[in-house]
Amino acid sequence: MASVFCAISFIKNITNLNKYVAGTAIYRMENDDFVEYKFKAFRTEFTPLVEEIWEKMIALIIGQFAIENNELNITINQYVVLNIATLGDEPTAYDLPIAPAFGIFTAPIQDPAVSENNQGIFRLKREVYNGVTGKQSPLSVLCKYPLQTRHNNVAEATTRRPIFSVGGELVTLQKSAFILCETIEWNYIPITNHQSNSDPNAQSNYANKRKRQEELERIAEKFNSHPTSTNNLQRNSSQKPPRTFY
Repeated sequence: MASVFCAISFIKNITNLNKYVAGTAIYRMENDDFVEYKFKAFRTEFTPLVEEIWEKMIALIIGQFAIENNELNITINQYVVLNIATLGDEPTAYDLPIAPAFGIFTAPIQDPAVSENNQGIFRLKREVYNGVTGKQSPLSVLCKYPLQTRHNNVAEATTRRPIFSVGGELVTLQKSAFILCETIEWNYIPITNHQSNSDPNAQSNYANKRKRQEELERIAEKFNSHPTSTNNLQRNSSQKPPRTFY
């Protein structure tokens, strides 16, 4: 998945439809700082991770996040009701623990890292599927990390345009989102055959590898046709004696 969302949430309201449940939920950032978001959970017999969703319940919600029209949208993949002591007869948003949302995002670099107040900041962007709206939409996430830590090589890596995966506290703002990174990983995009063919050296290496592959296929075929003997192989190896593997 391109994006992952996890938060302990209070179900504010729901609408039950034939194939899915939609509604709004809340999680708690600070004592009086709540974040409201829209969600949708699809109903199928193949989704045992999503239990029946009820209003005014507190649950652990895991899903995919998207942002559209400055609103946080969550497609629920797992829903687990939590047994939390409440102040009144039924749960309210004030019974929520102070627990910011956790987010994971995987995407290419949009803006390489810059430093500000001993913090590094870079931005990732990609198209994601928004289950609430049923559409693909662009998602741009700013990623912030401390410079004086194990992330020393991140700034250089962002200039080489790999695919990044970041994880940490998810902070949604009016027009954007931040992940305060605890984990940052990246992988470089493998060179395609089309790109390799534009380089004569790479093209020669590819031809050599292809020739080696064909030779290995020929040897394997001889072994397969004579599983109990290597005589045919040895007779055709006039230049070098057969290699012994230990």
